Amino acid sequence: ELLDEKGGEIAGCFFKDAADKFFPLLEVGNVYTFSNGRLKVANKQYNSCNSDYEITFNSDSDIRLCDQDDAIVTVYNFRGLDTLESAEPNTTCDVVGVVKRFGDVQELISKKTGNQLYKRDVFLCDASGSEVALTLWGDKAQEDEAQWSGNPVLAIKKAKISEYMSGISLGTLQTSMLTLNPEIPEKDNLMSWWHGGGATMDTKKIGGGGGGGGGMRDTSLKSRKLVSAIKDEGLGYSEKGDYITVKGTVDYIIRKEN
Repeated sequence: ELLDEKGGEIAGCFFKDAADKFFPLLEVGNVYTFSNGRLKVANKQYNSCNSDYEITFNSDSDIRLCDQDDAIVTVYNFRGLDTLESAEPNTTCDVVGVVKRFGDVQELISKKTGNQLYKRDVFLCDASGSEVALTLWGDKAQEDEAQWSGNPVLAIKKAKISEYMSGISLGTLQTSMLTLNPEIPEKDNLMSWWHGGGATMDTKKIGGGGGGGGGMRDTSLKSRKLVSAIKDEGLGYSEKGDYITVKGTVDYIIRKEN
């Protein structure tokens, strides 16, 4: 996916010999000139760029590395977390929020392929008082977890909106771009809100989020409940379910054979 100094974006497609030739050259964040590509109507099934067209490059195309250009910057069109429940599922959007807590890496086996998968849940909140789960997959999930500590601001370009029985959550695509503490006005606004009282606010969860589990790291004792609260507060009867954070001791484990 290509971005120019005017904020325009378009997808470039490479097949066979062209993919082998140019893959080692292209790196995210570098600036290049692209020549001798073929323009065609975009296939929106595989293309999430904000353009009606895409460019196909072949092995005869000319692509050259250039000096960095400060005029080319990522353009965001942020959507507030509180508006996600009205969003169309399986579409993409840009979001920004404070990392409230995060989970451990989980190892899963794909039912379709049998391949091993890796995922991590990161929970974001913003000044609307809303909270949403973001599920990271693959290499993004396995990155150093220290980067999520300290409640950084995370901006996501092209997060996928998903809807399950538990509600709305966000996911990442191969083309999603994650930036921690980006140099944008929204970061300063969020940090002012967080340190001005947002850190102790009871945020509203948008959906159930990300599949749960994974040892959530939440340093806020205020968010925890006793197991007895399930009965005392009548939890579990809402249409989308209820979610609580509990710290306890394993009493016993029931194991079913096979």
